[in-house]
Amino acid sequence: MTLRVNGEPIADAVVLTELQRLIRFYSEHLPKAEIGRQMPMLLKKAREQAIGAKLLLDEARRRGIQVAPEEADKRVRQMTEEAGGDDRFAALLEKQKVTVDQLRVGIIQGRQIDRLVAEITRHLPEPEEDELREWYEGHPEEFRSPPRAQARHILLKPATAASGDRDAAESRLLELRAQALAGAEFGDLAAAFSECPSGKSTGGSLGWITQGITLPEFDEVLFEMKAGEISGVVQTPLGLHIVQKTAEEAGGETVAFEEIKGQIRDLMIHTRRGEALAGVVEQLKKRAVIEDDGEFDQRLTDLAEPGSVP
Repeated sequence: MTLRVNGEPIADAVVLTELQRLIRFYSEHLPKAEIGRQMPMLLKKAREQAIGAKLLLDEARRRGIQVAPEEADKRVRQMTEEAGGDDRFAALLEKQKVTVDQLRVGIIQGRQIDRLVAEITRHLPEPEEDELREWYEGHPEEFRSPPRAQARHILLKPATAASGDRDAAESRLLELRAQALAGAEFGDLAAAFSECPSGKSTGGSLGWITQGITLPEFDEVLFEMKAGEISGVVQTPLGLHIVQKTAEEAGGETVAFEEIKGQIRDLMIHTRRGEALAGVVEQLKKRAVIEDDGEFDQRLTDLAEPGSVP
């Protein structure tokens, strides 16, 4: 794969990082199979983003935007504390195949780009009240309340990843489901057997859940059920569950302007910043020498498969 900007190569690792970010984002909206089908498009987009980041970094340097090494040192110390100490932080870096020096360079470059973006966007006007209302009235479908449901669940975590342990947990959940269907109180069963903290604290109740915000496997089952039903065994990254849907609201009501105004303002600001930044990148591309053979590196797509993204 050949990818150079003004004679400087862009490393595969940079494109891979952008690709993994895209996969994480799209995984919230698309099933894994669809992400696999979209992989060539995502890789192309990742390459474009890597090119844009390199152009912005070069422009920041051209404008003389500097970042003191002490800023990177401070951030490394913060990350070390957040990781739980030197040993855990070192293990994290080793897992990601990144050295501390490489991390510092990345932090400095990121801060340079952040300051350039602040320069580019600092004169953008704040949205006026009438603009916010015009956006609200022009996009009514975006401001309807989504469906939501009340749910309780019982969670069991297999002792290991071995199929025998999984089968044992599934069998136990099916027994508990049968007891609930026979009249046992679901909340009492959750309090006695669930390995989720909600079991003992609230009888397994998870309160109101808005469609689309929980784990996809859990979400799909919950919103296909009718109120009062108890699901079969549902597997998620957290373990195995049975779910009882206790209430539901169809949604579809338009959220009042005053309730959503702040979110519209944030969205408009984000959109304006993105447009301004895209315009600058396009101008930089016109002046740059970009070598890109457009070939997709299968090794990158293998590394970035949805299941492999941390």
